[in-house]
Amino acid sequence: MFAAISRKQWNIKLDNANFAGLDRVRFTCVRIWLMGDGLYPESGQSTVTINVGTSGHYQDRYQSKQFNFASTAFNKRFEYFVNNPDATQHDIQLGTGSSLQGTVAVDASAAPGQGNEYFIPTPFANWNISLQGLMELFVIWLSRVLGLLSKLQ
Repeated sequence: MFAAISRKQWNIKLDNANFAGLDRVRFTCVRIWLMGDGLYPESGQSTVTINVGTSGHYQDRYQSKQFNFASTAFNKRFEYFVNNPDATQHDIQLGTGSSLQGTVAVDASAAPGQGNEYFIPTPFANWNISLQGLMELFVIWLSRVLGLLSKLQ
């Protein structure tokens, strides 16, 4: 269970239905949201910091040909606020039947100019995330994490 280990790994394969029929898929931003009812305190602002990375081993396809290659591992930080009182716009609803809102503080950017001048990664890789500052995150009830919502842009 994710809550017990504070680290999660998974693989996005070339046959992933979300990328069916697409070649040369690249992303410039990664957002990972912790989802679950009763996960966050109902009042006050919380900050969640998640380290997002890949192994550096990627796959790709182009014109029905598959490629395997290695490059620099993607390792970035994604941070968001829960219940940010200063936010004028929220990026996500956190939990069902809840008024909790998530607002991006720091994007995990893979865009050129963000240390990625020569390589924009493909999503087809082994991914890992870990929670940063776990002692501070006990305000977030990790045993209530029901899932992760990942968004590649």
